[in-house]
Parts: sequence; structure tokens; C-alpha cells
Amino acid sequence: MTSDGIFATQPVPTPSQAAMAADELLRKVRSEIERRAGEHVDGWRAFWEHPIASPQDIADAMNGDAVRWLALARLNLQHVAAYAQLLGKSLDEFVPTKYQQSPREVTTLTNGYIQIGET
Repeated sequence: MTSDGIFATQPVPTPSQAAMAADELLRKVRSEIERRAGEHVDGWRAFWEHPIASPQDIADAMNGDAVRWLALARLNLQHVAAYAQLLGKSLDEFVPTKYQQSPREVTTLTNGYIQIGET
């Protein structure tokens, strides 16, 4: 401990290079799960809660790619759930329950389009 005459000071410990690298890598993992969870919620809202277009209109405008978009959204959600589990947390801690499933029934049509049920 050193003293500058008035206050006693202690040297601030400097983390090792390994500790700094570990901290950076873990910060990236946390950042990635938060990013993916946020993108899922944003996409869910844009599709299911658009202020003007209906989900069916949006799905139709995807020209048959709505099935893929919904499948990718489900895969992303599964990935977020797997990340959460690895961190000892639940999916609900990253994505509120409301955004974890389709609020209306979705039927895949033979032509590759989807039909969204009524509310």
C-alpha cells in the first residue's frame, strides 16, 4: 500500500492476457444470444403485429418463401434456447413467451405458400 500524503492507495490489479481474452470471448457469446433473441422478437412483431399489413398479406408478398422464413425463425429460436441452456438460463429469459410461437394457425399449402388462420 502506498500513500500520497492524504489517502492510502492500493495498486489496481491488472488482469492477465488470458483473463482479458476469456472476458472478451464470453462477452461475445452474451452479445450474440441477445442479438439473436432481439432479431427474433423484431421479426415476429414485423410479421404478426405489423401496423398496416396483415400476416397473410406479408406471407403472400414473400412469394412462397414464407415457409422458409418461418422455418428459419423457428431454427433461430431453437438456437437461442440452446445458448440459454448452456448458460444455465431459460429461453424465457431472452425471448418472452408471447414471441415463442405463432399466435395463429399456419397451414402450408401444396404450392409452397401458407394460409394463416383467423384470430
